[in-house]
Amino acid sequence: MAAIFGAIPFLDAVVVRYVDDRMRSRVAGIRIAISFGVSGIAVFLLGPIVKATGFETLLISMTLIACFTAFTLTWLPSERRIASAILRNQNQ
Repeated sequence: MAAIFGAIPFLDAVVVRYVDDRMRSRVAGIRIAISFGVSGIAVFLLGPIVKATGFETLLISMTLIACFTAFTLTWLPSERRIASAILRNQNQ
């Protein structure tokens, strides 16, 4: 539960850091819509999937999803690259 509740401010920080001010409300709205849609489908499918495949398969798949998420986060640009891109755009 701590990881789930810790993800909420983390995602908000990512939106604030990497999304332009003019698009921030749209991105936040899309993020919330996707979150509610996926969570609704996940809750609906969780029981039958665990019953058919077992709890061990569920934990392995959740581990793979977490690893994929961590790997994807390494592709985000560093703050130095963002600052240099902003300075480059302001100088043009």
